[in-house]
Amino acid sequence: MKILLVVNFHYFGDENRYKRGIFPINREHFSNQINLLAKHFSFISQNDLVRAIEGEYNLSENSCLITFDDGLRCQYDIAFPILKQSGIPAIFFVGSLPYLKRKTCLVHKIHYVLANYSTNEVTEQINEFIQKNKNQESFIKVIEKIKIESLKKYRYDEPMTAIIKMILNTDRVFSFRTREKIISRLFHNLVTDEKKFTDLLYFDKKQLIDLFDRGMLGSHSHSHKSLASLSDIQIEKDLKINKSVIEGLVSGNIISASFPHGGKLDVNSKVLTVCKKIGFKLGFTMERAFNSTLVNPLMFARLDTNDTIGGKKSMFEFKII
Repeated sequence: MKILLVVNFHYFGDENRYKRGIFPINREHFSNQINLLAKHFSFISQNDLVRAIEGEYNLSENSCLITFDDGLRCQYDIAFPILKQSGIPAIFFVGSLPYLKRKTCLVHKIHYVLANYSTNEVTEQINEFIQKNKNQESFIKVIEKIKIESLKKYRYDEPMTAIIKMILNTDRVFSFRTREKIISRLFHNLVTDEKKFTDLLYFDKKQLIDLFDRGMLGSHSHSHKSLASLSDIQIEKDLKINKSVIEGLVSGNIISASFPHGGKLDVNSKVLTVCKKIGFKLGFTMERAFNSTLVNPLMFARLDTNDTIGGKKSMFEFKII
């Protein structure tokens, strides 16, 4: 049985820079992990995968596709040169909010705040909003329910950080607007010029075009919201904005999408229907698994860098025979 492993990466840089929230990997770590994967897998591109789905390309016994979420400039500066030097393809999934509004996505504001404040300081801010609401007991009950789930989803964070991420990354406790209010006060204590911060955090137009010309660009939605939490109309609007903005910047067609957050509660049939409608051929979740079939091309599972060989807690190993 043929296996397709899709590995996903986020931040790059000094691995000791932050205590929590952001977990970069450095150049040496990434290079070593790619070399380990190369010993056991053949690297493929998104175009190879599309051709395999269409019956025009034969995948090797063990194939691997490298992906990157969020369109972070550190990916282009640190990871991309290593891939380019070795001729290894990848997909870099980018959001459109930073380009259309010059605003930092909420998820990255959360990461930055958690990296620079103690969990107690962030918790105090959350509690302040809970206390303002008449239904305090209902908030507490929901938070208790998601505690266990948060530890599974954010398995590399310390427990309190994982719970905070779960509270601030979903609509299950607070609305998106309230979550923005909670985090913005802390974020803007750290960042006085959000436009400048945004410009430095994400790819610039030249980098987008370079990656697109190499067949390495994909969609990561407009607002980085959990798509399944939106209405059909909102899902279509969000993905269409992303497609329109990014395609306008690179003057070409985007054929793949990575779903923000990527869990079971973040992707549903509504999302997949819209993806088919607007022309995406590939879709990627964050279900931690290998892919043994190509029958669901909009639902490919991925492993985080930490889940695979060379990571913090690899979910598999290769035996030397």
